[in-house]
Amino acid sequence: MPLAPLLLSDNLYNQRLYPSHTLVGDEEPAGFEAWHVATGRRTVGDRWQPATANAQHILTLTCDRIRWADTCILDRGHNLSGKEVVLECSDDNFTTTQIVADIVLPTVTQGGPITGAFGVLTEEGAWAVQFPARPASYWRLRIPAMGTGLLPQIVGLWLGLSYTPSGGALWLPWGEDSNTASFAETVSEWGWAGRGPIATPNDGALQIRLASEFDYELARYHLIEVFGSGRPMWICYDTAQADRLFLALRTKTRLGFEYQPGWWPRQGGLPYVESSPLRIT
Repeated sequence: MPLAPLLLSDNLYNQRLYPSHTLVGDEEPAGFEAWHVATGRRTVGDRWQPATANAQHILTLTCDRIRWADTCILDRGHNLSGKEVVLECSDDNFTTTQIVADIVLPTVTQGGPITGAFGVLTEEGAWAVQFPARPASYWRLRIPAMGTGLLPQIVGLWLGLSYTPSGGALWLPWGEDSNTASFAETVSEWGWAGRGPIATPNDGALQIRLASEFDYELARYHLIEVFGSGRPMWICYDTAQADRLFLALRTKTRLGFEYQPGWWPRQGGLPYVESSPLRIT
């Protein structure tokens, strides 16, 4: 039986979601400012990158109040595999606590739990780690010197409080690899088909049944207000196989938690499609 799923739409670094938060890098050359890490775009041209090679660099987030987090994700396109990364937090911007302490990011994708000491590298090259939930007013991602001529590159950075359905699992139908092929095709009068490149983004609907009326407010925030407004969400069907984690967007179809026959209280199917997948053949 799979472990509880993990969904992450919250992102403390996103200043559109948290307009009173301040995000700064120790260096922010033109075109590579710190805010690029929270745009949700998955292209390497849209990234934070400091200017000085082979030096320690720091991204510092100042929250408008104490904020909770339990999950950190570096999207694909980073160049930190095999390099040290430290995630720190502070209540007074002076005394720091290491949340993810001086670990070397994995260089190969292996099935494993997101709660592992070194996190997990996904099939697309994103890195994710979950830690015991911690409140803090200040958060820092610190990257020690990487070596001669090397600069850290961060395309996407998520830090926030994850959501797990109150029932502890996703309901059937259940399938983390379900997808629909997307391609251009021309068929001749003899029935011969010519196809262009084929993309297979994951898609489907998360089947969630709330366990009580009190669970709706949390589900409403993470899944209706944040994900439902069009912001991307990380989906992990099975936290024991977090290498299959992927980033998704809501579709144009209807989304919501409703009272339906056969279950009390609310339930809902949350339709999604993978955001900018790499699987193209």
